[in-house]
Amino acid sequence: MSFYLGILFLAIGGTLVLHVKYLERKMKQTFSWPSVEGKIIHSEMAQRTGGGPSATSSTTVYWADIKYRYQVRARTYRGSAIRIGIDTGERDRNQAEERFARYPINSTVTVYHNPDKPKEACLERVVDAPYFLYIFAAAFGFFGLLMTTGYM
Repeated sequence: MSFYLGILFLAIGGTLVLHVKYLERKMKQTFSWPSVEGKIIHSEMAQRTGGGPSATSSTTVYWADIKYRYQVRARTYRGSAIRIGIDTGERDRNQAEERFARYPINSTVTVYHNPDKPKEACLERVVDAPYFLYIFAAAFGFFGLLMTTGYM
């Protein structure tokens, strides 16, 4: 039984690594995407407070909820991605407010879009992979190896 569970853990770890690699590649591609002018149509500071049932304290996460409109080849699109990738928000309200302040309602912004899929767009081009996923992948892989070799 632990052998098959180990295989599952190895598969999950491998899948996480592939997902992070995909996100990194996508983030790098944004540097070759063309840009167009866009307009902020929604700008709001959002927050979520949470903690599991066994949590001793709750954590509040803040993020800028931004929506924008832009045109590519005479067709209008709407976007909400500030960056390509996983937006986990900010625990530091000041950092989230700094990002929010860059995108006031009705302001003009530069929108970078995928030339092959114009609906795919972002406002910031950065390579900031979710490295915490590598840690999860390594943990799953490590436990998977232990299980498949009989050490657990």
